[in-house]
Amino acid sequence: MEHWRSELSELLSEFLRNNGNVASERTKDATAEAVNAFMKVLHESGYKVQKLSNVGDRHITAVVREWFLNRGLRPKTIQNYVSRLKVVFAQMGKPNLVRSWQDYLPEVPAEQLVIKTAAEKSKGFTANGVDVASCIAAADRANERFGLMLRLELAFGLRREEVLHCRPWIADRGSDLRVYPSEGKNGRPRDIPIEYEHQRQILEYVKSKIGKTKHLGWDYDGNGKPANIKKNLKRYSDLARRIGATKENLGVTLHGLRAQFAENQALFKEFVPTTLGGTTSNLPKDELKFRQTEVSLMLGHGRDTVTAAYYGPLIRKQSSDEQARFRAVIAEGVLALQTQAADERPPKEYMTDVLVLTELLASEDNVEISLAKVYQLWKIHSSRFALEWAPLESGIRQALEAAAIHVAKRLPA
Repeated sequence: MEHWRSELSELLSEFLRNNGNVASERTKDATAEAVNAFMKVLHESGYKVQKLSNVGDRHITAVVREWFLNRGLRPKTIQNYVSRLKVVFAQMGKPNLVRSWQDYLPEVPAEQLVIKTAAEKSKGFTANGVDVASCIAAADRANERFGLMLRLELAFGLRREEVLHCRPWIADRGSDLRVYPSEGKNGRPRDIPIEYEHQRQILEYVKSKIGKTKHLGWDYDGNGKPANIKKNLKRYSDLARRIGATKENLGVTLHGLRAQFAENQALFKEFVPTTLGGTTSNLPKDELKFRQTEVSLMLGHGRDTVTAAYYGPLIRKQSSDEQARFRAVIAEGVLALQTQAADERPPKEYMTDVLVLTELLASEDNVEISLAKVYQLWKIHSSRFALEWAPLESGIRQALEAAAIHVAKRLPA
């Protein structure tokens, strides 16, 4: 057993809360999780520390910065981990070792470090002005298997460790992509429905590039030695930095692909999430909650409220005149396109879909819009999936609304 694990085990056997009371098993488990998460990232970052007693300020600094700047952990999660580390090191005789977690990020604006349970700003790529297709193309150039991983993260909302463990041929269960118990967070398995054409296309593409029994994680490290999950996690992070997919550079991390998956699923479920500018929903409250729960389960969470961290709080307000509200949103988007001189004509291969979209807007919401503008709005929506043109499936109205809001928001003042 590694030295630090022995130290942790001995510490937890007599672990006390801040108030001096003996800690519950739940508290001990949560503390063990925090220390494990800390040591794991520390080692993946190249530090050889094997004893908790040898951990110093530079180690705490490196891990907290990695958590926030490169791995996209939520402030609430980081605060929880750091507070537990503070108790651990205090009981080891180092009460002043761990500082407030915000102290380790002096260059980050204070508003980004506020603890929030629900997202107010999108963590996805598209909403932050980052082209997903370009990011995946950069990943392909850096390492083909890395590019395959990002495709599955976007199409199925997989976590980083899940995609490294994933064996695409074995995970493909026909109607679902299975995350097996040994692959999911805290050992929780789940089946992610393969409901849409782009998901099947991406999965088939990934399968065509990898052996039938192979994991997506690398078999060998950069030195030709057998790899393991620890080495693969570090390689993944190194590649993310190489292509510039960090919070410092892009404003988002690769975890944002999972957030974008959640937002995309919300659109398919016919509601525009708060992070994409949604303000209303005419779905009954129970139906809206049910659909949000469906998205939560796809992400591997049992509670529907957890998805608020990905796409904002549940929308319950209803518009008194939904058609008028929708027409105003589309009109604002069209005006933004005109201001940007976006007037590209739809090519022949997409004309049938463009006509369907135009007729849908005219018949259902009395919206008159040119073919060129409809084409531009749907291209914006398609870019959310790293596609040139997304098939017309469910949530078409919501997709157009989100695209109109997006282009209007990005219009310079």
